[in-house]
Amino acid sequence: MKNILFVDDEETLLFILESRFEEYKDHFNIFTARNGKEAVEILESTVIDFVLTDLNMPEMDGIELLIYLGTTLPHIPTMAMSAYNTPELLE
Repeated sequence: MKNILFVDDEETLLFILESRFEEYKDHFNIFTARNGKEAVEILESTVIDFVLTDLNMPEMDGIELLIYLGTTLPHIPTMAMSAYNTPELLE
């Protein structure tokens, strides 16, 4: 069974993502975190097969999480998303 980690500070979005995978619960375990710091705690204690992260979050944002993943767990496929369309994210 594959373990998927969704990271976003919007609880409603996490709920929607988690509920969309409900019918596939025989194939996937879903983990959620509200920021990068919570995600790192999960990543240090659980084998995760895929990470989907928001970019704009408090405490530890998605960019910092992607850097952590790239240097510490580069074998985990990741995808980033954002509802914000601001050039500051790319600076």
